[in-house]
Amino acid sequence: MFEQLISIETFGGLVGLIVAVLALYELLIILPLRLRLRRCAAALAALEQRTAGLPALERKHNALARDVDGRLRQLGERIGQIELRSESRPYERAIDAAARGGPAE
Repeated sequence: MFEQLISIETFGGLVGLIVAVLALYELLIILPLRLRLRRCAAALAALEQRTAGLPALERKHNALARDVDGRLRQLGERIGQIELRSESRPYERAIDAAARGGPAE
């Protein structure tokens, strides 16, 4: 009954055609996608290798930033002390001069 619908030669030709279409599909579509995927995987591996040291670099940066912040805070306090001293010197001189009985400078 099956032999009456399609002959063996025609069936063989259809199978050959299907195999040829699948082979072309593999060569034209799938193979380029596989190659592109391999290149992407290689690029990703290289990127991961380059960025592997970033957490250590971030910790070092944060430590240096804290150190700089501390030094800037100390410098600000020192500048404030120097400004207070320079502002109070004329008053101190005037008080010393008045205590000695001399004219204020």
